[in-house]
Amino acid sequence: MGVENVQLGPCKLYLGDGVQAAVAASGTTGAVATNNALTWTAKIAGLLGNNIVIVLQKPDLANQSLSVDVAGGTVIVNLATDATKAATSTASQVKAAVEAHAAASQLVSVAHTSTSTGAGIVVDEVKRLSGGLDESVTDLGLTKGGVNFKYSAEFKKTTVDQYGNTAVKVTLLGESAQLVAPLAESTVENLARAIPHGMLVGAGANKKLTIGRKAGHDMLQYAKKLVAHPTANADTDKSDDVTFYKALPEPNIEYAFTADNERIYNVTFTAYPDLTRPEGDQLCCIGDPSIV
Repeated sequence: MGVENVQLGPCKLYLGDGVQAAVAASGTTGAVATNNALTWTAKIAGLLGNNIVIVLQKPDLANQSLSVDVAGGTVIVNLATDATKAATSTASQVKAAVEAHAAASQLVSVAHTSTSTGAGIVVDEVKRLSGGLDESVTDLGLTKGGVNFKYSAEFKKTTVDQYGNTAVKVTLLGESAQLVAPLAESTVENLARAIPHGMLVGAGANKKLTIGRKAGHDMLQYAKKLVAHPTANADTDKSDDVTFYKALPEPNIEYAFTADNERIYNVTFTAYPDLTRPEGDQLCCIGDPSIV
């Protein structure tokens, strides 16, 4: 089954340009000198990680167990206490508890900082991660005819004699997402982005694109982030954005060299899974990616 040819209308298209790779947000709690320093790093690189908050808190109760909870983008670590209400959780124990928590371990990774042994007792602290940067992108320029989005999923339906043709089990076999964009700015730079396995040679106004490689060339090395943002929405309104985490252009370029002919060429961008992202969020995102 699938959603065929959803017309997004006029869009701004942004494609990763390879100048700046995405950077994961991070932050440190505790101190190396007291052996309770921990470095927290967002699992997903980009600005989104700057919204993650780490809360280390000691409950004002005696004989509490160490526990971890997640609320939105906040990882809450409730430290263990003894009979006197003193905290007893070491950095090593906190690290292990976070790594064992399904939701927390999808948001962040945690490591001992520098020479900190992890034997020190963790104290109350709140730390917002920082330093996350999105991959730099290039505006692909004008389009003509609107941008089409297509998603489809393939399923295997299992039947048994007792229920005839009625499926008793449905298994996902694969997913596919594509954006078809009619690019209207037929510059040599845009051609190079549509044909990433070509070679852009020269500088300034003197550039050429050379094409021709042997069969078997690895194409996924050219897959980059792609964002389609409807121009009807304000730049800050990402509610209708379509984001491919790893998009590979599959060009089928044909235009005529005539005086009155517009050089419009359709490029199909196919999404491929980003295996560094959590399960269920590896192919694409429809809507604002910053929502947690």
